[in-house]
Amino acid sequence: MKPPSALVLLVGMLLLAGCGQQTAAAPATSPTSTTSSAPSTGPAVGKGEWAAVACGTYNTLAIKQDGALWAWGLNDYGQLGQGTIDGRAHPAPAQVGHAHDWMAVSCGYGDSFAAKKDGTLWAWGSNWDVGGLGLGSTDSWLDWLDRWSPTRVGNARDWAAVSYGYFHGLALKKDGSLWSWGLNTYGQVGGGDTLVWVPTKVGHGRDWAAAASGGDFSLALKRDGTLWAFGLNVFGNLGLGDTATRRSPTQVGSASDWAAVSAGINYSLALKRDGSLWAWGGNSFGELGLGDTTERHSPTQVGSARDWASIASLGHHSLALKKDGTLWAWGENSYGELGLGGTADRHSPTLVGSAHDWAAIAHGAADYYHTLALKKDGTLWAWGFNRFGQLGLGDTTDRHVPTQVGTR
Repeated sequence: MKPPSALVLLVGMLLLAGCGQQTAAAPATSPTSTTSSAPSTGPAVGKGEWAAVACGTYNTLAIKQDGALWAWGLNDYGQLGQGTIDGRAHPAPAQVGHAHDWMAVSCGYGDSFAAKKDGTLWAWGSNWDVGGLGLGSTDSWLDWLDRWSPTRVGNARDWAAVSYGYFHGLALKKDGSLWSWGLNTYGQVGGGDTLVWVPTKVGHGRDWAAAASGGDFSLALKRDGTLWAFGLNVFGNLGLGDTATRRSPTQVGSASDWAAVSAGINYSLALKRDGSLWAWGGNSFGELGLGDTTERHSPTQVGSARDWASIASLGHHSLALKKDGTLWAWGENSYGELGLGGTADRHSPTLVGSAHDWAAIAHGAADYYHTLALKKDGTLWAWGFNRFGQLGLGDTTDRHVPTQVGTR
């Protein structure tokens, strides 16, 4: 069994983000590698062609503006979608198939997901033990096999968004219904405690607007602005004021002005409609951004600013964009994943460089120590841990500052 973790979706956006892993020998989670702290560029300077990106544990998926899907990093479970498995580093972006109609991506711990513009959902990578790809089971050992190429999930053509964390997924359909699958030890799929092999509807409502899958817990927003949580709650990551597990969606407080949510391994971030940032749950590395390492069991405002635009929980480190295009980071920084030029943790939001043209942050609750983000000109930037080439820079050298991902 693999270790457990998390994502974020903005209300009304049709996107997927996140990634995962499983079936060859799993790599160590804290290996050493060389480091570069000086600003640099990748193998060839990018041309502004990137549109979306998602971080997995040791791999990355991204979509170009022409709708082509690209992948790089570790390939021990077929999570790169290239039809092979080798457990080696793949440090340069490589196109997945020949299609040019991909819309969104998401990754977990060896699992990869992507949606096409026609509303179909596709999965590949690790599928052993937990059926995390959502491809179903007939009690045949064949159903437990990993998939090394994109494989269609069911027959539906109305998927709107998906979030995959550590071994369980959430997805929204265009009609506002919420669906879930995967490991369900703590009710993180929204009911019961048995493994769910295929996307299964959560409740009967059709008023869901966004969802985020974390480490053994889930968050979701309704269209009326209310926030709901379910699953494991040992760190208070459900935001319900206690540490009791919930096996079905439970409303967080009484507020109805929530706008976005993001779930990490054991903590949560959220934005309100007034632009304020809130955090709760585990806080060992300062990932809540509250200036300390004390966990919180209820939503707590981060500072007093009301100009936050988007958020991302990546393992034990957090990133957020402000409306002025600046990028901020805090939490764990063991491999320079905060992009601040060193490896010291930060307990409060800290400005990354001086640029004002950041546009989007890669999501990926199962991410281990690496970060990617897009600028408004369509260029892609990466930093942090890179032993398996997950930064896409053509090598396996860590970076401590944002470094442009080139093209070949």
